[in-house]
Amino acid sequence: MRIEKKFYTEEAALWRGLERDEEELLMGMSSEELGQDMLRLEQEAQQIEEKVENEKSRNYQVIHQEKLDRFQVLSKMALEFAELAPMDITVDTENFFGRIDLSADCLMILPSSPTELRTELLTLIMEAESVSILRKDKDQIELSLIYPFCAQIPRSTE
Repeated sequence: MRIEKKFYTEEAALWRGLERDEEELLMGMSSEELGQDMLRLEQEAQQIEEKVENEKSRNYQVIHQEKLDRFQVLSKMALEFAELAPMDITVDTENFFGRIDLSADCLMILPSSPTELRTELLTLIMEAESVSILRKDKDQIELSLIYPFCAQIPRSTE
């Protein structure tokens, strides 16, 4: 039995169609209309930024030491995984997040692979808040994992 459904291909075709429609719309606009459209988009972006800032001001961001400690453990695990896989690795902390980037031309976990390889990868993915797998360039993929260190605590409404 073979089941094949091209979700990505269909979505990519739809996206390309939307981009073509937008290009045609923009080409039909005068420079004045383009300027007004850009101004409208900038205003919408500013409103979104204001909402985000307003939301931030309602809460304190506090670093959880347990999450930071756990990220250190996960970083060591990722280093072991990168060595076993083999993959390039970058571990970085910025503000309230930790990030682990793993890259290589491929990633294969075979029945003959060490058990740690599978368990470490699953642990890294399961504990991440955000996971992305992207094509870094023609020959490499990159697995990016994001781990938050903080919690948001509401400010008192006194």
